[in-house]
Amino acid sequence: MIAAEDRKALENQHRTLLLVWAAFLATLVIYLLLPQFISYAEFLPQSDPFSDVPRMSLWAVVVLVVGILWWWNQRHLTKEALFKNYQPRRGTPLSNYAMKKIVAFALAEAIAIYGLILALMGRHLWDQLALSVIAAFFLIYLYPSQAMFDELIREAESRDAS
Repeated sequence: MIAAEDRKALENQHRTLLLVWAAFLATLVIYLLLPQFISYAEFLPQSDPFSDVPRMSLWAVVVLVVGILWWWNQRHLTKEALFKNYQPRRGTPLSNYAMKKIVAFALAEAIAIYGLILALMGRHLWDQLALSVIAAFFLIYLYPSQAMFDELIREAESRDAS
């Protein structure tokens, strides 16, 4: 059984995680609005034959980040992964849950940042929109639900009892 003060600390940690998640989601909106307020004419050079090289490079990085994010989710954020090698005396798996979620949020946010770079670098607003949608999809998928949190607490308590 998790002590009342430990449970309160874990609930505060979950609440903080929700605020961090909301902040990451809010920055997506800022990234989408930012290029609308910048005048491109003075800053951008004329097109050259190599202008698509950085664009394709960033898209390749996005594919890599999506793969890493999928791997991170499967390796560190499943219930089985959180309880692998679980020992009650070392604390609850929830203690690392928030940190691992924040790493996943940051990876998803990086995708949106690459979109912002493309928008600022070469007026690739459709690329920015596509990458922001991908980032938003991952952030919504990674939402730290209360149900998962409660399930992790129940699992920790059942393992402690046995």
